[in-house]
Amino acid sequence: MMGNLPSSYRLVPTMEQADIMVLNSCSFIKAAEDETIETLEELAVWRTDNRRIILTGCYVEQEKEALLERFPFIDGILGTGGLTELSNLIESSLRNERLFIHPPRSENMIGQNQRKLSTPQHYAYLKIAEGCNHACSFCKIPALRGSAVYKPPETILAEAKSLINQGVKELILVAQDTTAYEGRLGYQLADLLRDLETLEGLLWIRVLYAYPTKIDDDLIKVFNESKKIVAYLDMPIQHCNDTILKTMKRHGSKVDIENTIQRLRNGVSGIKLRTTLLVGFPGETQEHVDELAQFMKNFRFDHTGIFTYSPEAGTAAATLKGQVTGTDKQSRFDQLMLLQQSISRSLNEQYVGQSLPIMIDDLDGGRRTFDAPEIDGHVHVDNVKKADIGQIRSVHITKALDYDLVGHIT
Repeated sequence: MMGNLPSSYRLVPTMEQADIMVLNSCSFIKAAEDETIETLEELAVWRTDNRRIILTGCYVEQEKEALLERFPFIDGILGTGGLTELSNLIESSLRNERLFIHPPRSENMIGQNQRKLSTPQHYAYLKIAEGCNHACSFCKIPALRGSAVYKPPETILAEAKSLINQGVKELILVAQDTTAYEGRLGYQLADLLRDLETLEGLLWIRVLYAYPTKIDDDLIKVFNESKKIVAYLDMPIQHCNDTILKTMKRHGSKVDIENTIQRLRNGVSGIKLRTTLLVGFPGETQEHVDELAQFMKNFRFDHTGIFTYSPEAGTAAATLKGQVTGTDKQSRFDQLMLLQQSISRSLNEQYVGQSLPIMIDDLDGGRRTFDAPEIDGHVHVDNVKKADIGQIRSVHITKALDYDLVGHIT
């Protein structure tokens, strides 16, 4: 959206300096909806006759036209398919035309070569698809984002080249399910990765949001053979108990997940895995959580994100019997987080005394190949210079923390 703004618009760092505020909303869980509403209420106070408010994002898809009545101070509303329409909507709002623009999401896949980075210059996220064809019983994404549409490979490659020309050295591929990617008949994620590998100037390629049952032998092969795809995969499994997985309407079983992990570790030298777990799902018992804890001990994921289940209106799981109390959810969350903390600390200790290639993100340090920005570990480096930022440096590790490391550039 920022890249599609005309050159006459300038991004500013504070609300006080702004004439137009664009709120990109979320409604994946109730806490996100509440945050959206609170921000809108804050913007209502900020708005004047000379200031405009544009609302976009998933909250728009949830509430649709009802937003115009509920929040009469909003000057324009943009559906999730209208990223390229933001400029037109802003111009309409300045003419006091209050519009709801809701184009098909396929328009987002046309291409975004005019990207304006909101990340540091050396890394960028690259969305390869929009929407999801799964029907997980806890998830609102298919209702909010629709079924999957895929960005054509030539469009992705053009966008990647544009980002590289801006100084990007690390591309992070994202979608609701990256492993479902199909750019054209017979062209899948492995093919896209091979094409991205050929781009000059690109050092690291990272893949997030892989669905366990869709990780095939060709994908494993391209990971193992690549010199640019980092040996890291984000693969949310949500749970390991077969009863819970079935109620969640997840594809595959505990054995399938175990086999996928073993195939990855056998097929990709030194691969590190991140996963996501959901506790407190309806029908879950303490025995199920203990089974999950044992699973974590057995497979020792390098990174694990743990979330408590939130019953969302409109999802199948919201009406299931056996809803877990908030106290039990928190207790189970704490149990697994403490376990992962000890696993992470143990894994980190092996790096003390080693020198690792680190992507320097800022003056405090950076990341290993198996650390995604913001969600994974950080390497605190005590002798970073400004010229090191955005470069890969050899860092000698001197200390291990629970999730982070400490070292210095050699």
